[in-house]
Amino acid sequence: MPWGADPWGEGPGPGFDPGMSYRDIAFVFDKSLILNDVRLTREGGTEQVVQDNASYLKYNSRPKVETGVPLSDDAQVLDLAQRYIDRYHEPELRIEGLVDNAMQHGFWERVLDRELADLVLVSESQTDLAQVSAIEGVSHEIGQDTWVVSFRVSPTVVENYARLDDAAFRLDDNFILGR
Repeated sequence: MPWGADPWGEGPGPGFDPGMSYRDIAFVFDKSLILNDVRLTREGGTEQVVQDNASYLKYNSRPKVETGVPLSDDAQVLDLAQRYIDRYHEPELRIEGLVDNAMQHGFWERVLDRELADLVLVSESQTDLAQVSAIEGVSHEIGQDTWVVSFRVSPTVVENYARLDDAAFRLDDNFILGR
């Protein structure tokens, strides 16, 4: 199944990568990824707390505490804490790794061009799971007539904040501010 396609969901166009197939995929489905008590503080701000009581009753306390959050006001920090709760209050099937036999296809540039923190869209047809992921690790095993590349990935959320396509900005339709 393909991976590497455009995580912005823009589809075919300049720079669109239709992806490539992988040989194996690693899933994770466990309670270690649950958050139900998020406490975030920005530099010079007050602690912002968001909790999910239903999740707490099911899974006990699953806290995330972070200080020095690089946001400009407490409302933004509270919004970020709520996003953590919304995304991680229940266990969810996630993709954590891909294995590719790079000798089996002619897409070497797609393998070699991948860097840490690149965003890729991973689609798995058996479970119908699609996940925008950040590459967190790459390893290569090279043998006689084999080249196996393993990618460790983590789910991420792509959020569009604004689309700048005004001629005044001298930007085209494909320029997106996001995080």
